[in-house]
Amino acid sequence: MKRQYVKNVEKLLGHRTNSNFKDKINISSLILVLILGVVFVMFYLIEDFETAQIVAYPLGFTFLVWFATRRNGCGSCNQVSN
Repeated sequence: MKRQYVKNVEKLLGHRTNSNFKDKINISSLILVLILGVVFVMFYLIEDFETAQIVAYPLGFTFLVWFATRRNGCGSCNQVSN
């Protein structure tokens, strides 16, 4: 019964459910992207463009880390199947 449930969850998610280091990096970078994105928008809306620009640099790098660690078949590190 449990095995069938795991197969259904894997089919729904499109990947295996075991968490590895890449998944942890993906989740933490996604959280950081969301936080930095909100901070960037706040500074942009109050027209503090210098601080918004300073926040934009780590936002860009963190977004690239998140993009590279996704499990959707894109990115050079996702070409190896598990």
